[in-house]
Amino acid sequence: MKKEAILVTGSTGFVGGVLAAALAASDERPILLPIRQKHAPEDARDAIAAELLAMGRDADAATLRRLVFIPLPRTAVLLERLVPELVPALADYEITDVVHCAGSLSYFNAAKLREGNFALTQAFLDVARAVGVKRFVYVSTAFASGYVDGTIAERLHSEPERDPNEYTRSKRETEALVAASGLPFLIVRPSIVVGHSASGSYQGRPYGAYQIWTGLSKFLCDHYRQVIHAVAPDIPLNFIHQDALQAGFLGAFYATEPSSIVHLVSRDQVTTRDYWQLWMDLCGKPEQVVYHDTLEALDRSALDEGQRLLIDFAEANIEISTHRWQFETTALDRMRAMGLPFVDASRQTLTACLERFLSASPKSLAFMARLAARGAADSIAL
Repeated sequence: MKKEAILVTGSTGFVGGVLAAALAASDERPILLPIRQKHAPEDARDAIAAELLAMGRDADAATLRRLVFIPLPRTAVLLERLVPELVPALADYEITDVVHCAGSLSYFNAAKLREGNFALTQAFLDVARAVGVKRFVYVSTAFASGYVDGTIAERLHSEPERDPNEYTRSKRETEALVAASGLPFLIVRPSIVVGHSASGSYQGRPYGAYQIWTGLSKFLCDHYRQVIHAVAPDIPLNFIHQDALQAGFLGAFYATEPSSIVHLVSRDQVTTRDYWQLWMDLCGKPEQVVYHDTLEALDRSALDEGQRLLIDFAEANIEISTHRWQFETTALDRMRAMGLPFVDASRQTLTACLERFLSASPKSLAFMARLAARGAADSIAL
């Protein structure tokens, strides 16, 4: 008899790894993890074990044995060889769900996004149909709607007047592909994912919130600035901690009706200005921060080189953070009412993430040490 199993794509990425760990901790079925040949299974297993520990769960041998790594076809022939090579490798399992987290995170390369999101998803939908899965779960983004006014509903999006970038357009088109596949589906839309709400633990790459923090460390930790300009309106900016993402995903995975779309977002407790001010308070410590509501309102020619480079480096994410995003949360509210533990992002929890980031940033640590030494010298002089 075949064993029931769950297949998770993208497990070597941050979100895929976090969700693979959540499923391994909550489900006794094998977790099948197709990975590209450039990734060593032992490294992928260690990364998921670290996420289990971040959850407060024991990464015991029995749990890790349920992680089954399956090599994918070579990248050059991945799309055309996925079905003929992967389907036979799954022959011993009855796969109930495909949880599709893999994809391209390029913001502006439309061709790369078409291949890495739309075409790759089509290929895994073909795999799912070939093995007779019961449901296809697609991990999208809360920002797939593009720029719209008012509340963003938990349904498929119509075309907006404008998109933040090609990535959000690609995710929206891929959602429509999943919904039209003929398979029962679940689409999960998380907002900006940050580290663990208590420890700040984060194993991902410097995307989203971490891209701007990386830029601040790279460009504004060269010397002390008395005045710093930032584009940060005083409007809510939605983050979701990785532990809340795991809890919300599991709630949706086990309890929602077929063909559901779920926003996983925190309540509005942090603003874009809060986010920037945390770095100013913990690291930069300028005498004055001049805040601007939009990129257009900022005179870049008046900035020093470091501040101009920062704006250029993080412009896409800065622009997204200046829009007022409002998300329907009917599904999440229902799960909360049923007892779902979901920690909303707040200034306090975001501070834990920033402190963890700063502690691992040599440039930030060196800058703060110089600042502290200067402060101590000033105190002695007084």
